[in-house]
Amino acid sequence: MMLCYSQVYHEFKTTAKTVNHHTPSNSIEPDKWQHLAISNDGTTAKIYINGELKEDTPVGHPLVVNKNQFRIGGDLEGQNRYWFKGHLTEIRLWNKVRTETEIKDNLFNRLKGDEDGLAGYWPLNNVVNNVASDETDNENHGKVFGAIDDEQFPLITTGKSINDRQYVLRFDGSGDYVQVDEPPSPTDTITVSCWAKSKTPKWNGNRQLVSKQDVFELGFKTNSTNLEFCIYVGNYERSTEIELTSVDITKWHHYAGTFDGKILRLYVDGTEVNNTVYSGTLAQNAKPMYIGSSYYYNKTYRAYYKSYFCGKIAEVQVWDQALTLDEIQKTMTHKLSGYEEDLMGYWPLDKGYGNIATDETLRDAHGVIFDAVWDEQLPIGLKPPVVEVDLSTWTAENYDNPSEAKAYTKPNPAEWDVAADGKSVTQTQDALQGYFFSDFTTKGHTILAKLTVTTGGKNYIGFALNFNPGDTTSSSADFILLNWNARDSYTLKLSSVKGKKRFIDYTKLPDAVPGEKAATLSSTKWVASKTYQFKFERKNSKLQIWIDGSLEFDLDDTFPDGRFACFAAGQRNVVFSDIQADI
Repeated sequence: MMLCYSQVYHEFKTTAKTVNHHTPSNSIEPDKWQHLAISNDGTTAKIYINGELKEDTPVGHPLVVNKNQFRIGGDLEGQNRYWFKGHLTEIRLWNKVRTETEIKDNLFNRLKGDEDGLAGYWPLNNVVNNVASDETDNENHGKVFGAIDDEQFPLITTGKSINDRQYVLRFDGSGDYVQVDEPPSPTDTITVSCWAKSKTPKWNGNRQLVSKQDVFELGFKTNSTNLEFCIYVGNYERSTEIELTSVDITKWHHYAGTFDGKILRLYVDGTEVNNTVYSGTLAQNAKPMYIGSSYYYNKTYRAYYKSYFCGKIAEVQVWDQALTLDEIQKTMTHKLSGYEEDLMGYWPLDKGYGNIATDETLRDAHGVIFDAVWDEQLPIGLKPPVVEVDLSTWTAENYDNPSEAKAYTKPNPAEWDVAADGKSVTQTQDALQGYFFSDFTTKGHTILAKLTVTTGGKNYIGFALNFNPGDTTSSSADFILLNWNARDSYTLKLSSVKGKKRFIDYTKLPDAVPGEKAATLSSTKWVASKTYQFKFERKNSKLQIWIDGSLEFDLDDTFPDGRFACFAAGQRNVVFSDIQADI
């Protein structure tokens, strides 16, 4: 396989002749990561770009088998020698023909090395002593001549697909920036962080990563490798600064600045690199926040200047809290959900299209992109905070009591209809209580879910947080239930369910913690055709429940472990969707 003048070539030597062909002109875009693959089944040779078939050519003869050397990045046969200029990674050689679907399915996944049919695998992500390791059992390691490691965002090891490409924003240093007109305004404590990669070996400007004029600035000093985090207290500027002597700023790094009211701290790649003692309260104003630019005051010339960053930025975060070292190390390696406590702004900058930099928090402080462009990268290597759950593996358990159903004129039992894609489940009947429970337990996990009732009604919907199989009919059942109705009383509650309960018992369940009520929704009825977003977190001995971004319950978690379950009683057409968990 070769590249020449924006085309992909294949060449196969068969027992009869040499077969070669190429894709149309301009098939390959310069300075952008693309996945290339060729295959030959003895009848047809094919070329794929980013998992899509671009060219096929008849072959008709078996391949020649020999023991010639296998080369990456160079063609040394014949009188002329050709060298590749660019970046290469994830070299894979298979002794079977991969289908288009198979190529797409692990396009962005690292391999283990033991996959069926994998004859050679050189990730090129850990070259030591000029050896490119073959991760298969064949151990056909390669020797590296001249080529050097160039750090990029690594491939995600699991869960990525062709549709999950990673984008970042690229700034050219000449007027590119993102402007957020209604930015977060922390007062007592703050954390500002992002990933960034400079195009130049020294910073091309001042403090241009993330800045809010006369409030805070995270960035650099021009024509140096100095990193600086600055805050303003009244009209006074206070900062902490360090020269990054051992950091190659032309590679991706994570930068963060914090202020806890007493100390300013700087972090690089999850390590504290400097701090300055200072106490005070952050200044406040209505000025915009900039990403990739700053509007800073030059003390020497006593004037404000605009500075623009030359490089790439991703994963911008602003917190109303000074994150600890452990918290920075966790958040720098994980995508955020946007629901995190104290997170006031989150701009991943990974959308890949349009001129809006989306804020993923409920504040919706979206930014406008001026001239900066989307730049496709290998997937960013940040683990998602939660992953989508396949509901086809869950189990329905219903309270099946014909005489009680007859007494309340209810169908018996409830019916749970799982969507074909496993992404939602609907309880379709106005039936006695029913549960649809997970194949994992909840303690130590974060779970997100959406709930919508598509028709009118007044009865019970919600979630059980530590349900166990058999609890609907067990005299020893003991679990907590977030139950919500649309009647005049007994609205949103966190209840205790102990023992076998009849349908009528759900109107008078006791509180899970006596006297503990929802913070804002205790007397609010649910509304049909409205989608509610729930977040449940059972971590650090705390149970926390958010609804539409509002923390409704914040309790000490003394409850036993169990399964997560969707719940409905006397209410039809209840849709549970987009359930995600950090499992």
